[in-house]
Amino acid sequence: MKRLLLSIVLATAPYVVHAQDVVVLALTCTLTKGEPKIAGEIKNISSRSLSHVYIGPAFRDENGSFVSKGMAIADFDPILPGQTSTFDGFDGRNPVITRVTIAPYLLLGGALASSGISSAVCLSSK
Repeated sequence: MKRLLLSIVLATAPYVVHAQDVVVLALTCTLTKGEPKIAGEIKNISSRSLSHVYIGPAFRDENGSFVSKGMAIADFDPILPGQTSTFDGFDGRNPVITRVTIAPYLLLGGALASSGISSAVCLSSK
């Protein structure tokens, strides 16, 4: 039984969430002709470099129901310990989108433990 548990732990190790990896310092969502664009800042507060940092936005309607997902990529790769990087991304057009929630992750390593801002209202650009 111990061998089985050790095998499971080792097999899933890249996907284990760490104590505290990043803090989201800023997040905006702008709608241009119904197309949402997100932008923000993310800071590496871990003691290791973070490569291939992505932000998974989930776009939602006014009731908070899921509408679609998108993708945003950190501008710095890797993000060094203590370093702050900007990110931006987008999704397809959908007129019911009013809000976005985000979840930072590593492309090849699973979820990142995050704090700070996790959602924003999508505002129409003029």
